[in-house]
Amino acid sequence: MLTFKNMIKGTERVMGRLLWRLGLAFLFAAIGLHAADPSELIAAELKAKTLQVFNRYVEVAEARMKRDESHPNDFLYIENLPKPDYQSIMATLRQGQVYVQPVRLKDEGGDSFDVPDGMIHHWVGDVFIPGKSAASALDILRDYNNFKNIYNPEVIRSRLVSREDDDAYKVYIRLQKISIVTVTLDTWYDIHFTPIGKNSGYSRSVSTRIQQVDDAGTPKEHLEPVGNDSGYLWRINSYWRYQQRDNGVVVEWESISLSRDVPFLIAWFVNPLIRKIAREAVTDMLTATRKAVLAENGRKEQAAFTPRSFPVALHSTPATPTGNTHKHTKTFQVRRK
Repeated sequence: MLTFKNMIKGTERVMGRLLWRLGLAFLFAAIGLHAADPSELIAAELKAKTLQVFNRYVEVAEARMKRDESHPNDFLYIENLPKPDYQSIMATLRQGQVYVQPVRLKDEGGDSFDVPDGMIHHWVGDVFIPGKSAASALDILRDYNNFKNIYNPEVIRSRLVSREDDDAYKVYIRLQKISIVTVTLDTWYDIHFTPIGKNSGYSRSVSTRIQQVDDAGTPKEHLEPVGNDSGYLWRINSYWRYQQRDNGVVVEWESISLSRDVPFLIAWFVNPLIRKIAREAVTDMLTATRKAVLAENGRKEQAAFTPRSFPVALHSTPATPTGNTHKHTKTFQVRRK
């Protein structure tokens, strides 16, 4: 017999499923490279005021990077952490763990960035690759035609569009995430590498166009207008840094991306999941990079390794692992100054 109580329970179950699906949709949208089915969300428009704040955030972040890069011997993000934390990280990286950390910047006045109708996602991570040189890492980081194999299944197409020299590239990548729902994005980048001496350097990758692909892989496949789609990923800047040391190479990846915002109604549910899945995405990226560099047997390791060695913290507490998204990979975090 259908009673009022049963009707209420049924309504609660339906609403619960709806909120869960909405939560997943905004969850995937908010982490940039991972997103939901376009039919799940109402189209969002990238507004000038949203992009203005994102650009200002990038300016502040890149000003910090330039300060770090002005010190060639300690230009990595982790080298500017408190010394005990840095020492613990370096020791733990050698054990095969991956360092992953969200970054929260303040503006020039010390205030948090308020992004109207958008969200900024800023992460950094490091991995140590033993027995390999900076040249080997660069071979992988610049092997754009092979990204579809290195970073599969998230990268399903990749192509070097043009190359000015060994340091300047234009690249196309099709990103796709298949989960409960699916999103596909066609993305284009300008990438520039800057060497720092013989055994270290960095790169800056800026998205020049991002378009959502609906009905990907079918006869109905089509591109949504730039900046007028479901808002999964509107902009992304990526920065690779590498430093050869102690019979190996440290590879660091930092990313800053922009997506639509998460409605207040489900923010309490979505935001913790965003952080969890974003951390896993950074870990996957660095783990895949390490695997590819270690598997590279075509290059003879001829570069001379620098005499610098990892500092060992004799009296400091090791960084605490915060997750294990791979069978043999752990991630951990510490707080930057």
